[in-house]
Amino acid sequence: MAELIDHDTLCQMFANMIEDLVMDGIAFEAPTFQ
Repeated sequence: MAELIDHDTLCQMFANMIEDLVMDGIAFEAPTFQ
């Protein structure tokens, strides 16, 4: 599976995941993400 996902796609998926985690986290720990 992993070898079927190119580097750019993997980076985009990772970036989206981090963005979602940050957006969720802001509601609870805003200072952590400043």
